[in-house]
Amino acid sequence: MDKTIKTVRGNPLAAEPLGRLLIKFAIPSVLSMLVDALYNIVDQIFIGRGVGYLGIAATTVTFPFVTILLSIATLLGIGGSVYTSMNLGAGKEAEAEKTLGTVFTLSVAIGILFTVICLTFLKPLALAFGATKGAQGSLSYVLDYAPIILLGAPFSMAAIALSSMARACGSPILAMGCFLVGAVINLVLDPIYIFGL
Repeated sequence: MDKTIKTVRGNPLAAEPLGRLLIKFAIPSVLSMLVDALYNIVDQIFIGRGVGYLGIAATTVTFPFVTILLSIATLLGIGGSVYTSMNLGAGKEAEAEKTLGTVFTLSVAIGILFTVICLTFLKPLALAFGATKGAQGSLSYVLDYAPIILLGAPFSMAAIALSSMARACGSPILAMGCFLVGAVINLVLDPIYIFGL
């Protein structure tokens, strides 16, 4: 009985009114989505100004890699968060912690596997996604840009999956804060890398 009471008191999802929970979780989620959109817009502005239309083409051709990565990470994060929420609601905190570890391990392992496969077949994949050959083609830009994105895949997958897990554990502000930190770092480093380096 004490364990159940402790779990209910420690988890806002079990104790707070539904209206307050909707506001507490919806606002950070919407802000995270806006920050993510801003992140992409800022990237495109800096790439367009610093590299030109072939740089924009390279990011566009690379986007399917990002979409696949995002899909897998979301699958792991949402699936893990549902299972975690069920365990937290049942008072099985140890099982919820195991789920967190499993989601983290799977997201990193799948991210590494995804990186290795994509880097191995990068040129044919880039051509299949729309890269063009030739002196005025985007292929050389894609082959420069895509590996950087792919090397970050394990970290990106873990971050996306764990943000869903943070929300399931009652910490939507933490998930939003991680997106905000990434967006601010991106905003600062974009001009440094694109124009300076």
